Amino acid sequence: MKQAGTAGRILLGMVIVFIVVSRAATPVTAAPFAYVANSGSSTVSVIDLANNTPVATVPVSAGPFGVAVHPNGSAVYVTHPYESTASLVSVIATATNTVTTTITVGLGSMGVTVHPSGTTFYVTNSDNPSVSVIDGTHSE
Repeated sequence: MKQAGTAGRILLGMVIVFIVVSRAATPVTAAPFAYVANSGSSTVSVIDLANNTPVATVPVSAGPFGVAVHPNGSAVYVTHPYESTASLVSVIATATNTVTTTITVGLGSMGVTVHPSGTTFYVTNSDNPSVSVIDGTHSE
């Protein structure tokens, strides 16, 4: 994981926050499914969009918050800003709806977005104002 420079972190953080805030009320989809973070139960619900019913519940770390889908639909990234010692990102494989890896990021990880190429994803860290830049090619 590499950290962006101060000016780059601020600008990129503002862009990511805008994207996350503008999409906050909408579940993230990996067609034909939507993935919804359930902070109170430490799970992510998988909703079948054809009939609007839950088809799976994926257990994840405490307090899931932000959700983003890899452009090819193979993975879902979920932030966990409320972990006590380090914030995390859970990576869910959409083929099995299981967590395949957990990545440590800066404290207070809130928003997450994936570059359209799928090679990189970005996580805003509210407790140490920064943006974690993560290689998406090794986390699907």
